[in-house]
Amino acid sequence: MEIEKLILKFKQGFLIFGIDFENNFKKISIPTKISFLSWTLLILFMSYQSLYWYFTIHNAPGVKFLLGTVAAGLIIFQIRVVIMLSKKSDLQETLTWIIARYNHRSDPIIEHFANPRFQHLITLFTKINNAYGLMVILSTIILLILPLFMNSVDYILPFHITFFAEKGFPYFEINYICQSFICILASLATALYISLYVLILTHIIVELNVILEMCQMVGGYEEWLFELEEVLVNDEKMVPLMPVNCQKFEVIIKNIVNMHNDVSDIINTVSDFYSLNIFLWEILFVSMKCFTFLIITVYTEMSYMIPLSIAFISQYFVICFLSTKMGENYDEIGTQIYSSKWYYLTKWQKRELFIVMNFAQQSKTLTSGGMADLTLERFTTVMKFTYNLCLLLQHFIKKN
Repeated sequence: MEIEKLILKFKQGFLIFGIDFENNFKKISIPTKISFLSWTLLILFMSYQSLYWYFTIHNAPGVKFLLGTVAAGLIIFQIRVVIMLSKKSDLQETLTWIIARYNHRSDPIIEHFANPRFQHLITLFTKINNAYGLMVILSTIILLILPLFMNSVDYILPFHITFFAEKGFPYFEINYICQSFICILASLATALYISLYVLILTHIIVELNVILEMCQMVGGYEEWLFELEEVLVNDEKMVPLMPVNCQKFEVIIKNIVNMHNDVSDIINTVSDFYSLNIFLWEILFVSMKCFTFLIITVYTEMSYMIPLSIAFISQYFVICFLSTKMGENYDEIGTQIYSSKWYYLTKWQKRELFIVMNFAQQSKTLTSGGMADLTLERFTTVMKFTYNLCLLLQHFIKKN
């Protein structure tokens, strides 16, 4: 299946960085172990270098903040990798659930609603993901090359390896290559992370849309029976035809309950997997915005980093938007049931439906470290906090 090929590409992409979601560290291949250890050592080494210069420089508070941001970003990145590896069983469960969306459904009505939606989703996602991947590659190449043509900038990042000379062969080349590898790691790993997030949440959203379609069918069959009885009582000749894709309440309510429980469980799994990762992402997001503010106001020669900042804003917006959309679709289940033709049901059927409506009122969304729901409101709150932090940062820079 196309979805299996796509997920395999994701796994192969993470293997480049030594991240294997299917096996523990003892069972993974030697090249994967070497890759993981190499990237880990490079991140730790470059973190040490940026922290060293952070504590060494005293007369340039702006540069200190830039160096601190780089160090924090590298450390947060490594922590996120460790978190992802510790929760890889949750990710594997989620990917298995996604693949199951493309299997044949036992109920023909569910198959009728689900199959075209998921086929359209995978086609659209593949096109957008390919375009996004090309954009990431081109922007990374520009980020690596542009500083070479700027006389006011020596390196991509504002520091060099402590025990090397700042310039001259081969010290300049070694410094630049190390920083290039870090930028490549950050760009490609972030792209993989965001694409995987979008893949998971879009499938949950589409599954919720299928549930909403099922909710709209409640009472349709019973309405037809009611109209049929009226025709027979009045001895009319025009017998109403049964609506297309019409099912008895007992069948529909069973499908709704099973699908609702299933999607609720997977949302809990995804939330548990991403919760702390998203909180760390927000810390990195705030640091990156302050980093960009310093570039715009003080270190204009590093303006080549601004597109990276814009990409961070866009990615965080996508994260919040999809989480909001998922929560809205989940909350919409109760509304769709209420808007259905439940008044044609019997007293006992209405009680069963009320239980489902009551359970559907429990809000489901992703969280940031379990402290706040990840919504567009959260996005605006973080943006406002970042703005106030930039104003405070500007005050300290002017003061010094």
